[in-house]
Amino acid sequence: MTASPPFVNRHRELRFLDQQLDKTQRHGTRLALISGLSGMGKTALVQRFIQTAAPGFTCLQGRGWDNQAAAPFQPVREAVRQLLEQRPELRQLPEVQAFGGYLAVLLDPPTESQADPVPIDLLFRALAQLLRSADHPLCIF
Repeated sequence: MTASPPFVNRHRELRFLDQQLDKTQRHGTRLALISGLSGMGKTALVQRFIQTAAPGFTCLQGRGWDNQAAAPFQPVREAVRQLLEQRPELRQLPEVQAFGGYLAVLLDPPTESQADPVPIDLLFRALAQLLRSADHPLCIF
């Protein structure tokens, strides 16, 4: 069992996330960006929020890195992979299959020497369709 990161002095931020979750349940989609320097407690904040405030939600996580080695859209790619691992039946839905090729490009992007890149709007349409198909609340970090 891995130890949880320490949770220190982040009660205001946790309250903010709780408020955003409440607004989401009442009014629909919300976006909250969690950013900060390495070691500032972002992971601990997200883990605490997931443990205490998000029962009944499917919680997905993706991480970005501050270096040139990170692939484009890496946090989104990680979250989508988690969703499809948890809910593989989503791949079979007709509305997801209509964009399936674009999801494949998102999950395994072609190298520079491969075919022409897919337009970014099609990648995000595929992602939006997949998320709409999940039919239950999602928290993505």
